[in-house]
Amino acid sequence: MLPALRAQAQTWSGAVGVSSENIYRGIGQSRGDPSLFANLYLNIDGNWVAGVAASSVHPEGRHADTQVSLQLDRAQDAAFYAAAKAAPKTELVSVTSLMLERFRETLAENITVMITVYVVLAGIIAIGVVYNFARIALSEQ
Repeated sequence: MLPALRAQAQTWSGAVGVSSENIYRGIGQSRGDPSLFANLYLNIDGNWVAGVAASSVHPEGRHADTQVSLQLDRAQDAAFYAAAKAAPKTELVSVTSLMLERFRETLAENITVMITVYVVLAGIIAIGVVYNFARIALSEQ
C-alpha cells in the first residue's frame, strides 16, 4: 500500500487488553461490560504512519459487535486513497476531514445566500418606510 516507505526502517508496536468499559466520546459502548481491545501501529524511521484498532462494542438496543478503525498519518493520505480506490472490494471510505471541509463550504455558501436575502429585504423595507414617510409628509401639507 505504501511502497515508497518499504525500504526504510520499520517498527511495529501495539497493545492487547481488557477495559472495564468501552467509552467513545463520553458514551458507553459496552453497557458497562468489560471490553476487549487490540491496537497495532506502524512506525517508519521513528515517525508514526498508520494504525489499526479493534474493540468489542455492545451499544444499547443492539447486538454485540466489533468496532474496527484505521488511523493514518496525514502525510500518507494520497497513497492510502490511491490504494483504497484500487482495491476491488472497497465499498466505502469515509474521510471525516473531507466531509467537514465540504460541510463548511456548503454552510458558508448558504450563509452568504441568506445574508444577501436579508440585505435585499432590509433594503425593500427601508425604501417602503421612506416612501410611506414622504407620502404622509406630503399629505399633511
